[in-house]
Amino acid sequence: MIREELKNLIGRAISAANLGSHEIQIERPEDKAHGDYSTSVALKLAKMFKMAPMKIAENLQPRIFRLKPDLFDKIEIAEPGFINFFISYLLSLISNTFFLALIFFLCYNRQVHR
Repeated sequence: MIREELKNLIGRAISAANLGSHEIQIERPEDKAHGDYSTSVALKLAKMFKMAPMKIAENLQPRIFRLKPDLFDKIEIAEPGFINFFISYLLSLISNTFFLALIFFLCYNRQVHR
């Protein structure tokens, strides 16, 4: 859910920056200091446009944030051009609660219909 939303926002920011379109990959960093989610799309775009990846990341970061500021606590840029997303705690809590409720419902429903 959040991963797809991030891909959508990044794609819109790339289009708004006139950087064409590109496959967007979102990862979950092992180290939470690097955010809840991260993308290296600026590194890939840098090769295509022969630009510095940090410049592309600096261009995309505010565009992404402006599209949906309530989704993020913050968005950071890290060398050599990663964009790290820190998801709003409240949104993360709501998302996790919904997911757990869905799992409970599916498991409970399965038990009732046996």
